[in-house]
Formats: sequence, structure tokens, C-alpha cells
Amino acid sequence: MKILHITPFYEPHLGGVETHVGALNKELVRRGHEVLVLTVHHDASLPLQENKNGVEIIRIDTETKYYNKLSYKLTLWRQVARQSQLLLTANVIHAHDVYWWLIPLLPLFWSKIYLTFHGWEGKYPVSWQSKLARWMWSKLALKTIHVGDYIKEFYWDKPNAVIYGGVKTSNKQIQKKLKSKKLIEINAPDRTIQIVFVGRLEKENDLEKYLSLAKKLKSIFNIEITWVGDGSYKYKCQKVGRVTGMVKNVTPYLAKADLVWAASYLSILEAQALGKIICAFYSHPLKQRYLETYPGSKLMLVGSNVEEMSQQILKLLSSPKILDQYSKNTQKWAGQQTWSKVANVYEKLWGIK
Repeated sequence: MKILHITPFYEPHLGGVETHVGALNKELVRRGHEVLVLTVHHDASLPLQENKNGVEIIRIDTETKYYNKLSYKLTLWRQVARQSQLLLTANVIHAHDVYWWLIPLLPLFWSKIYLTFHGWEGKYPVSWQSKLARWMWSKLALKTIHVGDYIKEFYWDKPNAVIYGGVKTSNKQIQKKLKSKKLIEINAPDRTIQIVFVGRLEKENDLEKYLSLAKKLKSIFNIEITWVGDGSYKYKCQKVGRVTGMVKNVTPYLAKADLVWAASYLSILEAQALGKIICAFYSHPLKQRYLETYPGSKLMLVGSNVEEMSQQILKLLSSPKILDQYSKNTQKWAGQQTWSKVANVYEKLWGIK
């Protein structure tokens, strides 16, 4: 089957949607599908068209900046229109958030468009304009997927399927390291506890709370914190730890961590697959439901209060056997959440299975 994904960005651009679509495509190619991607030409050093890992990538040059929204949309629509033959020959067109790209040519291929909503706009409460737009796009698509069960509680559309992403479970070297890892001895002399935060260093990811927690824990234990990400809170984070900037492969950082602070499903899943305990904050009902409706949330520390979170961490770290059992249960559960399962959901949605 010829499957065309339409996504705002694609690898080597870094981001959750890019990781999701890239991992999904590898599985689809492995299953024998012809896979194509239509995306923005975000980096002038990249070719406008190339085949990478069996995926044909077509990049469109918008020629204008996004902040001029009307000009950007008109230019993008013209570029999409030039790809009409590609759209017409695809058996499945799957848009990731950006259904609006297809509006000018909608009458030509509306009967084969599917849609995935990957998250929310980062502002709470959700505006009625955002709710209306999603409802309208979902009505124009054949079927939809939500990345997270929380979405239907805050928007007006209902999905045909809910997913959370997947993990890679074939890294034998990491698994070997985990098996040989000793339990944390919290009272051992000179013991340094390694904490890793993964995500954008922005207010919407509750950075103020994580920074407060970092300072509180540092006053009690010998702790090293690595902030894997970038954003406006970079300099504040540097005062209590090391900031790496955006990183393509976070696995080496996660593998060395005793605790992980994570803000997105994919980061949480990858850390849990390595047997890590996740600490996650929320500051409003949407983020609370985002975390609590995640199937692996019972194996995490989730809360809104810095003091309560610190007490939970202290209790867990002071009980090495309990921590070890948490770790094993977490790894077992997350290891079952594969990209093969995610691909099954997409194929079923498209009527392949």
C-alpha cells in the first residue's frame, strides 16, 4: 500500500511528532508498504527530495516565515498543490495535526484522509477556536487518532483510536547495563544520585516546580541534575545542573539516571523501558489528566505540590528493595509498548487489518 504522511516537520528535525512518524514509518517499511512523507523544508542544507531508510521524503519550501500567517499559508498551499499527483496516487493520506494543509485540494482526495492529533497547543484553558478547528478537521477526516486519552475531555471531537507511542526494545547493551545495576544505597558515603530531566525548558512544562524540587533535594542529598533540552529556562537550569541542549538520542542520559523527570509520553515511555522511575508535575487540570490517563501512570510519581513530591522521592529512595521492584515492573510494562503495536493501530484504522 502507498501511504503518504503529511507532517509539519520530519527527521532530522527534533520533536515528538517527528520521532513518532519516523519510528512508525520504519515499521511500515519493514511490513512492505511504500511510505512517503510530505513536510516543510526546514533546513536549507537538506535536499528537497530524498529516500532515507526506505522512506521517500518530499520537502516543500514555504519561502516565507510562519509569523506572517496569511502569507505562509498561501505559499504553503501553492506548494502542496504542486504535489497533487503525489496526493492522488497515494492509497492513504495521513495528516499529523496539519489537516489544514489539504484544504485547497480537499475535493480531490477527501475520501482517503486520516488524521492524528498529537497533543495540545500549550495554552490552558483551551480556546474555543482550537476546539472548533479540531472538531471541523475531525469531521472532514475519515477516521482519527488521539495521542492520549485526555484529548477528548478538553476538545469536542472523539477519536477512533487512542495511542501513546512506542519504545525500542532491541538495545541489548542497555539491557545488559540495567541487569548489572546495583540498588541505590541512599545512605552510602559519597553516593551521588543522578537525575535527568527530558523536555523543553519552558514554563508549560512546569519548570518552576522542577527547579524548586531540584533546590530542595540538593539541600538534602548529593545530587547531579542533567537537563536534556533547551528553552527560555536554560540559564535558570544551569544554576542547579548541566544543560545539554536538544539531543537526538537521549538513551545514554536516561541509562545513567537514578530518577527521570519527563514531560511527554515518548520521553516517559523510553525512560520506563529502561526501568526508570518518572517524576512528573502538573499545574492545571489538562496536564493532570494528560499524566493520570497515561496507562503507565501508576508506576510514576505524579503531583502538583513540590513538598509532596519531594517526600515521595525521599520515601522511595530510602527503600532500595521497593525502588528495585518499581523499576522491574516499570521496565516490564513499558517494554511491551512497541512501535509494532502502534503500526497495528494505524493499519487497522486504514482498513488493512
